[in-house]
Amino acid sequence: MGIGNSAPAPQPQSFQETAAAQGAANEATARVSSKLSNPNVYTPYGSQTVSYKGDTPTINQTLSPESQDLYEQELRINKSLGSTAERGLGTIDQMLGTPFDMSQVRDKPQYDDTQIQARSQYDPTQLRAKEQFDDSNMRERTSFDTSQLRDKAQFDESNIRDQAVSGQQGWDNAYNAQMQRNQPFQDRARDRLTNKLSNQGIYSGSEAFTEAMRDQARQENDFNLGAQNNATAQQQAQFAMDMQGRQSDQQEAQQAFARDTQGRGQDFQEAQNQYGMNFQDRQNDFLEQQAQYDRGIQGRLQDLQEQQAGFGMDLQGRSQDFGEQQARFGMDTQGRQDDITQGAYLRNLPMNELNALRMGNQIQNPQFQGFQGQQVAPPPIMQGANAQYNAALDRSNISNASDNSMLQGGVGLASAGMMMF
Repeated sequence: MGIGNSAPAPQPQSFQETAAAQGAANEATARVSSKLSNPNVYTPYGSQTVSYKGDTPTINQTLSPESQDLYEQELRINKSLGSTAERGLGTIDQMLGTPFDMSQVRDKPQYDDTQIQARSQYDPTQLRAKEQFDDSNMRERTSFDTSQLRDKAQFDESNIRDQAVSGQQGWDNAYNAQMQRNQPFQDRARDRLTNKLSNQGIYSGSEAFTEAMRDQARQENDFNLGAQNNATAQQQAQFAMDMQGRQSDQQEAQQAFARDTQGRGQDFQEAQNQYGMNFQDRQNDFLEQQAQYDRGIQGRLQDLQEQQAGFGMDLQGRSQDFGEQQARFGMDTQGRQDDITQGAYLRNLPMNELNALRMGNQIQNPQFQGFQGQQVAPPPIMQGANAQYNAALDRSNISNASDNSMLQGGVGLASAGMMMF
């Protein structure tokens, strides 16, 4: 093959010829598989042989003498049973023409709720009245009573003697008191002296009269000095007595004030004790009322619990009655269903007996292997032809590609030579 000449492609195979060859191979395989899969069988009960006329198989089954006798016996029995069943067709016709008899069926049950206890109602009238806290029997709230207390003690100075007078005023009072008592005596003594002197002829202005009056004045002055001294002593003694008396009055007033204060304190203590006893009595009344209130609450709660217990027992009794009625209804329904089932059974009994006679004894033949076809895979003739064709085509393509490459190389060399010249 020269450069530039392509190899011719191989001629494709004839697919019809390939398919015909494939079909012939399949038929031959099927014949061999059929003969291999269906051999002749021989058993104590009989035999089975397979013969072929062309491609058509024929199966021949032959019973043994014992099996043949049993087969014929079953045929006779079935024929006799069929005759008996045929004679019962009149009974079946009569039965089918008669309606189903419901007279022997129990009546349809009715759910009777008259036997169920009445629905219990919660009765609040049986509860004790709701307890109210009664404070009407409680002693009144007491206040601290100050009306029975003695008046608040006041220090009484009204009975205390005046404060003792000391100094000039006290002295003047004592002195003036003496002078006032003695003045009439001095006046009478002066008058007697004047009259005496006058009777003696001694008149005023004379030396004797002056001397006599001087003596009288001296006596009066002595009395005055004595009065002054007495006034001083009296003033001091009176001041001491006044001070002692005033102190005694003050002590008595102080003692009276202390007695009044102690008496008021005693009254206050008594009032305090009375207030405490009244408060304790009211507290006791409160506790008694609280206990009474608690007992009432407890009693009402007990009544409520009893009502709830009774309500629960009534509810349980009603539930029990409901269950009994439900069970009775179920038993009555089941009894009615049993009656219907029994009636249907008696009605269908002739037909069932007929079917039993008709189906009672089936002929049993020995069981042989059934005819089996065998699938055998045919040889891959067509796949081989296609593979052969594809291989030839690949060789042709490789050869053509090599020639084209050499041709292109020569053209390149020629072009290069022309460029050199």
